[in-house]
Amino acid sequence: MDRLERILSGREAEIQRLKTELALKTLYIEELQTTLESQARELEAFDARLQRMEQAARRAQSQQADTSRELRRSPVPLFIRIRKAISD
Repeated sequence: MDRLERILSGREAEIQRLKTELALKTLYIEELQTTLESQARELEAFDARLQRMEQAARRAQSQQADTSRELRRSPVPLFIRIRKAISD
């Protein structure tokens, strides 16, 4: 009878140890998920900012190309155009 009680006690202790280990692993997984979700939000925000910057750069290049084409076609000397822009 004592032997059975010791065996049961040992099994109960093992079950309790496994439950504790499972709880710790579950907590660790939840913390990892929270961290990953936070990093995903930060990366999405960074990606959105980067896309806006790339769009702005493309618009600026397009405007610069348009201005360059306009300067080559214009019969008015560059000096007059600059002076006119300053006086406006």
